[in-house]
Amino acid sequence: ANLWNLGGDGQFLLGAAFTAGFAPSLLESLGVWPMLLATMVIAALAGGAWTLIPAYLRGRYGVNEIITTLMMSFIGIGVANVLVKGPFRTEVLGVARTDVVPFDERFPLLGDTRIHLGFLIAVAAILAVHVMMTRTSLGLRLRVLGANPRAAEHAGLRPVRLTVIAFAISGMLIGMSGSVEILGVQGSFRADF
Repeated sequence: ANLWNLGGDGQFLLGAAFTAGFAPSLLESLGVWPMLLATMVIAALAGGAWTLIPAYLRGRYGVNEIITTLMMSFIGIGVANVLVKGPFRTEVLGVARTDVVPFDERFPLLGDTRIHLGFLIAVAAILAVHVMMTRTSLGLRLRVLGANPRAAEHAGLRPVRLTVIAFAISGMLIGMSGSVEILGVQGSFRADF
């Protein structure tokens, strides 16, 4: 769509913070696999929601998305730190952090390697985006928007809606990657991560 989402740091950290904050309680109530899925969905929604303001400003008013996504990134980093220092903070003294998701209740390793299930999730996401961009009408509309926004509008496409969709998908993937980092590697989220 010829759009730039440079707010990945904020979206990544929000996804990681929400995952680490909700994972321990969801683990107790749902079990391992439903918790893994639920926290990834929560992280994806947080990352996608964080892109809505820059997307709307770009689509409706033509505001440069590089500036707005960078500004939203700084705010997202601050919000993630507030979450870990506030409602998601564990009772352990020392640096502010969330409770740890036990190693055996995170993503399983693939065979005898140190690679976890997050690798397969990333490959599946890449394939899904490729199929969406090359084999669906949404992908065609996004490519037309990126090639020539005026032609897209003249063809009856909705540039604002398509911009929001493109940014939301981008933010959701970035938020999900923050979740994969917590559920596959870190296990918890520290302040100033």
